[in-house]
Amino acid sequence: MSESAASTLLPNSSSDALASVQSRLHSALATEDQPEQKNRREAKRLWSGYIAICLVLLGLMRIRPNEAAETKRVIGELEALISQARVEMAAPIGTAVSLPTPPQSQETPETVQLEPGRLNAESLPEDIISPDELAQEYHTAIISTDDVRLHLRRYILQDQPIFPYLKDHPQDSLTIILVDGPDLRRKFIPKKVQEAHEQMMQVLKDKEDAGVSVVGRYEVIPKTDDNGVTSRKFYILIASERPGKSGNRMKEIYEYNKSGGDIIVDTTEVDPEQSYPKGGDLHLGDDLAYPIRERTPGLALDHEFGHFGPDARDYVSAHPLPDQKIIERLKEAEQLLREGDSSGYYYIFETRKGNTYTLAGNEGPKAV
Repeated sequence: MSESAASTLLPNSSSDALASVQSRLHSALATEDQPEQKNRREAKRLWSGYIAICLVLLGLMRIRPNEAAETKRVIGELEALISQARVEMAAPIGTAVSLPTPPQSQETPETVQLEPGRLNAESLPEDIISPDELAQEYHTAIISTDDVRLHLRRYILQDQPIFPYLKDHPQDSLTIILVDGPDLRRKFIPKKVQEAHEQMMQVLKDKEDAGVSVVGRYEVIPKTDDNGVTSRKFYILIASERPGKSGNRMKEIYEYNKSGGDIIVDTTEVDPEQSYPKGGDLHLGDDLAYPIRERTPGLALDHEFGHFGPDARDYVSAHPLPDQKIIERLKEAEQLLREGDSSGYYYIFETRKGNTYTLAGNEGPKAV
């Protein structure tokens, strides 16, 4: 997968099919006289059809001189869909449920006695998957840093297709590596981790030698034994610095574009204030491969998970599919939240300044 995706042009001959699906999708989202559950199912089905058509069109794309104008048009259509999600999720939620707000960053005082292995005194949800279960049932290991630790909640087992796959393929494995640095250069990765994962480090070395700097990486490394049996090592690496490390924690970049005053968070630092993102929080750029502009470690992680495709060639789903999955997944997580269930936010980054509950998004044009 390339580090920078060129803007592309949609063939005019496919405009009618795309417009038809978009029209039906808008209708499903806007209809008020259908039962809510039926309406959501219809919208989800139409989303799948819309994404499929987008992928077909992207496969036919060619670079043309007027690509910028066409890309602007397509991104505008996607922005309209996100705007509709904002309207849909602005509906009253009733008096019984109040949505949580992102917690404030606050260093745990040194006088507080922490539980063994914890970085803060904040409680974790009861549905955290234990390292032993991840290893034994799903052949998954998480390598955290001294200042940022990743926990996964149980809802991810049914929401991310890589986990049922791993359970059915015991010869395969997944390793998630957090990197305490602004990108994935090997100098930020502990030597013992490099020695334990030499093949993955060679991939990163090749990227460095080519002058490429990335903040997230999904990789599949296959190996065939003497009996012809192929096993696969899946890797997800994410740049995830501790809060305040680079001195610009949660820096808000104001981009006064046509919609005026958007706040785009672009950072590799983990922070509790990044918690509970929603579909209406997303903003689009002009890159069809990475249309969503927000970048945080948790959002980057979900993007990389989105690359896994059990039916895709070499188990790698190409851009822009990871981003196209995000809006629907965020809507589902927020809907659960409105029903009093936060389990849809299933990535938890533990830091000394609190826990970050996050899901979905992407890490921007540096992603691979």
